[in-house]
Amino acid sequence: MSWKFEQGAFNLKYHGRLKTRRSVDIDDSAIGVGFECLDRFMFDPEPCYARLAELGAKWARCQTGWSLCEKEKGIYDFSWLDDIVDKLIAAGLKPWFCVSFGNKLYMPDAPHESAVGRVPIYYGDAVVCAWQNYCRALAKHFKGRVSRWEVWNEANHGGGFWAPGKPNGADYAKLVRLTAEPIKEIIPDAMIIAGAAGAGEIIGFLGEALEAGLADHIHRWSIHPYRFRPEQNYASEINVINALLKQYNPAIQIWQGECGCPSVPKGHNEDWPGLEKINEDSQAIWVARRVISDLTIGLELSSYFHTADLTRAAYIQSDGTDKKPVMMGLLNGDDYSPKKSYFALQNLCAIFDKDTCREDIYIRLRHSDWPKGGNDSDDVFTYATCSSFVRKGYPLFVYYLPADTQAVMDPVKVKVMLWNMAEKAIKNPVLINVLDGSIYEIPDFNTMDGWWKYMFPGNLPLTNYPLIITDANAV
Repeated sequence: MSWKFEQGAFNLKYHGRLKTRRSVDIDDSAIGVGFECLDRFMFDPEPCYARLAELGAKWARCQTGWSLCEKEKGIYDFSWLDDIVDKLIAAGLKPWFCVSFGNKLYMPDAPHESAVGRVPIYYGDAVVCAWQNYCRALAKHFKGRVSRWEVWNEANHGGGFWAPGKPNGADYAKLVRLTAEPIKEIIPDAMIIAGAAGAGEIIGFLGEALEAGLADHIHRWSIHPYRFRPEQNYASEINVINALLKQYNPAIQIWQGECGCPSVPKGHNEDWPGLEKINEDSQAIWVARRVISDLTIGLELSSYFHTADLTRAAYIQSDGTDKKPVMMGLLNGDDYSPKKSYFALQNLCAIFDKDTCREDIYIRLRHSDWPKGGNDSDDVFTYATCSSFVRKGYPLFVYYLPADTQAVMDPVKVKVMLWNMAEKAIKNPVLINVLDGSIYEIPDFNTMDGWWKYMFPGNLPLTNYPLIITDANAV
């Protein structure tokens, strides 16, 4: 589902399609994808590399799988991980590691051979030593190829990824220190990321970890803000986390390191309440809003989970039970064909690279009939989300209504009023539909020299997914 705005009430002139870009041709950006769970063989990576090469994302999160690297005590085989890292780099992405999970060699009570979620600090000094030796060997092997190192996954969750002890920030801070020390011994300038904090209790957990000295060992704090509407209480949560971090180390920045949305309503691990109508269209809308929310807040990384549906093997967590498949992929798990969400993210990757910077430039939506009786107190105008960027010197405006992603929303006709403080003026105004990459010329473009630097006519659509206004030369 994506509206054809050259038809009906809007009558915009179709200009063409956004030119997508290969990942190798994009120097850097804040957009990444998840490439986790290969330590448990949950998807086939081979069909994914060509798709990732065309996607335009720059970062790929990988889990290192201690149990798969050390099958005999003291002997390390990183060949499986070498293959992943080298092929991601060849595709134009930069792999970063989530160093995580245990090893049944040292943890015989682990219910699964991957020892998911089994934490070394609960198994005595000898196991901690083995863990540090593994981290040291891992860093030595991948030095020069991997610069970002995250410690563990969703340590604030009990049962799933933190066992056999109960989650608490002090123990996690200890694990971070014990993991960061051998890595930085080999790679002194390694970026250490902590958190990978799942939805739920984050603030109290972070506070405990900071009091235990976490800030002395990390450069970034990552979150996994799973929620049905990406914007729900998001800015507030980020502000509180940021304020807490700044009390201990003002240099620590926040990452969005993992977050996804299923494309089917039932039969998957994320059977969230209220997703009875979820489909590929609504997943694509969710992806676009997730990334725009992260970039609007100014996060250094926005990573989508996952590259592909996780259907090849059972989804294992620390309790050992087989979970249902994870159907959040940009690619279908059966044939690795792209879903609509893939194309939506591909369009965002083409625009939001290092040449696009967050900058506050005033944008306001008004009723198309204003001031002739239009009512701007309508909820549509009260709750619409607007943000602004600068790309190659041109202003770039994003707007949408954060309504239910499952809803088929008829576009509302609005007037958009802008104040441009960017270096360059908009002379060839276009509207971009990020879901399908279609570009429309905006006719009757008004320029005003007074308080409103620019004013667009009242025939622009407002939908529940992001639309972009900018100059054609910016894209």
